[in-house]
Amino acid sequence: MTVTPARGRWWPMTQTGCIGNDGDARNVEAYRDVAAAVTHAYRQHLGEQLHSVYVIGSVARGLAIVGVSDIDIVAVVRGNPDDLKRDWQESAGPSIVARHGMISRVQFEEESLERLLHCDRFSITAFTIKTQAVCIHGSDLAPDLPDFRPGVAVANDALVQIRADIDEAVHEIRNATVRAVRDYWCRRIMKNVVRAAFALVLVDAHAYTSDLTLCAERFAPRFPALAPDVWRAVAFASAPPGNRESVLRLLDTFGARIIAHADAWLDVHNPQRIAALPLDAPA
Repeated sequence: MTVTPARGRWWPMTQTGCIGNDGDARNVEAYRDVAAAVTHAYRQHLGEQLHSVYVIGSVARGLAIVGVSDIDIVAVVRGNPDDLKRDWQESAGPSIVARHGMISRVQFEEESLERLLHCDRFSITAFTIKTQAVCIHGSDLAPDLPDFRPGVAVANDALVQIRADIDEAVHEIRNATVRAVRDYWCRRIMKNVVRAAFALVLVDAHAYTSDLTLCAERFAPRFPALAPDVWRAVAFASAPPGNRESVLRLLDTFGARIIAHADAWLDVHNPQRIAALPLDAPA
């Protein structure tokens, strides 16, 4: 059976041309028991270190599929998150899923309050909290974070790492002995490749989305020779094929072309291959 991916939607834009927040607290209401359990776990294990907790991604945006989608969580903490003990998450996540259902997995992530408040370069966590998050505990930092335009700094985040992403995925897919593992890496890398393809045209689009169908729709007319491949990547992200060689072949062809186009883009906009560009990076 062929799975047709949801079309998704473009992010709202502010009057000043910045990317708005596509999250809405009303979307999280159906998951309030899960959100409360996650918050309780963080408060129990972090205490006063915990500043705030956010639901991000498909649940916050109202695009989650009940019982299928993950719930993605970002906790903002005082101090260095690298020093945190996270062993409790290995049992807390499955326990929350078993007790409350609604979601298939809890994805935990932590970020430093200090780093967020002194952000003058692109930060994926700051970007996520600003553009697709709902605060479920503590003081919402989103109004204090910088605005993000659909420009070079945002596009760079997808393009500067796509070569390493593909190399990692190829290694994992080649060496995976379990299909579920291959499928995980297939979905992950195909999403990254399609979003990198959109990043190539993002600056001219004056708009933002991470939804794969819209990414492909905007990329394909600009790169018509690669249109069949980008749509194949969208399909593989939704329904990985059983044959690993099909995935590796697409990465070897389409993936290599995206890397080449990314390198050309970086030669113009980020020749030093800086991982996080200043937010005012020129077009």
